[in-house]
Amino acid sequence: MKTRICIATILTSAILMGLTGCQANEPDMNQENTGGLNVTDIPAEALNSEAGLPETGSLRPLYDDLYADCVNENGRYYLLDSETPLKDGSGAFRLMYMDFETQQEIYLCSNSSCNHDTRDCAAVFPMDEIAYACRLFLYNDSLYLLSAEYDDSGSITMQMMSDPSGSPAPEQASTLYRMNLDGTGREKVYEFEAGLTTESNIILGDDTGIYLVTKKLSTEQLNHTATRRTASERKLVRLSPSDWKTEIIYEFDPTEGDTQWDILGCFDSSLVLNRIVFDHELSTDEILDDDAYIDAYNHSKTEIAILNLTDHSIQTVYSLPNDPLNSYVQQGHMLYASIEGEDCVRQIDLITGEVSVLADLKENYIQYCFADVLLCTGWDSHSVMHFVNRTDGTVSDSRLQNLSLGWPLEFHGERKDDFLVVYDYEAIPHEDESYEITQYKFALIAKQDLYTGKANYRPITMIEKGE
Repeated sequence: MKTRICIATILTSAILMGLTGCQANEPDMNQENTGGLNVTDIPAEALNSEAGLPETGSLRPLYDDLYADCVNENGRYYLLDSETPLKDGSGAFRLMYMDFETQQEIYLCSNSSCNHDTRDCAAVFPMDEIAYACRLFLYNDSLYLLSAEYDDSGSITMQMMSDPSGSPAPEQASTLYRMNLDGTGREKVYEFEAGLTTESNIILGDDTGIYLVTKKLSTEQLNHTATRRTASERKLVRLSPSDWKTEIIYEFDPTEGDTQWDILGCFDSSLVLNRIVFDHELSTDEILDDDAYIDAYNHSKTEIAILNLTDHSIQTVYSLPNDPLNSYVQQGHMLYASIEGEDCVRQIDLITGEVSVLADLKENYIQYCFADVLLCTGWDSHSVMHFVNRTDGTVSDSRLQNLSLGWPLEFHGERKDDFLVVYDYEAIPHEDESYEITQYKFALIAKQDLYTGKANYRPITMIEKGE
């Protein structure tokens, strides 16, 4: 069975377009398990809410590698990872909505008699129309899906025999779809040029449009058995919802080393960049040999820089050694960083450059940055969650874990007063001590209960596996 890489996120701004409906079929027994709840039963103000977004006028991040779900105060939108067969014999992915008020999962379809197995269902995305890496986001009372191929730039493939062609398989063009918040009115609003890939780790937005990084991928032959995917013509572009045209905002210059920078985040009119800087140019042998690469990495450093999109200047503002290990996250104009063994968490003001200790903490590996706290754990053990208040540095400890397996909680969304988490699994154990997860159990939990280790979960009634 095929699975899909879904990357979900939140944004703000767009336009309304036409309608699509669902064909009336036999009632879906799974849908009945929701107690008859339908998309049309969800209050419009609940679907429209985009609470938690920063003030308008400045550039804001809309996707996080570690924390990627399309969530607002009232619910969560997501595509199921597994392929679903349709009546016509083709395959599709289905769009779901998790309503926080009723604490129920439903298909994002307004037709209560639909089986969600035909192409005219609002919750169905046929596999021949979207790629396997998808990002969902909200933008001015509309729901968007960006369909793109998986970005494998930088990956190395070892081959049994050399491939002189070095030609990658044909890929679908990156495509942007818009729909109403109940799933109806889906329309393709933009298709990128064939051969362009959109980077999966960054989506930004402001009042003027959506910002994406586009590039062209090719395959480089490193030696007779190894190839590497490389990127060229890397650009930050803005897609305007007023006319659905793109504008180049910044071109990364390979001659200046710009293509080495990854985008960590943004604030105001600046991008926050990060990269690894080696103390010498790596040879092919060092790139391909694990031990040699690790040795070179241990002598490297991580640099954090600010790219001003007004004058295109790049200024390095902070650096971290890569041995011992480090961790860092960014939100707004603040960077939070830690180094294994230093027993503290530092905060760096990216505007003034001021560095200070936010909290003294032995287990200082930074996993997440939430609205009001950092989540830190040990570098080798994640049995205790340390929540560091981003304002005053106070630390609250919690030992909450997955109920059945004792694994760390999975975070899937944040509201003003709650988190959405996977708090338990139904799982089949295997002889090799691995598990096959058959059901992910979601729940809301109040922030203060989470911070203080109180397992007051409010479970979501699920109709699918939840993956």
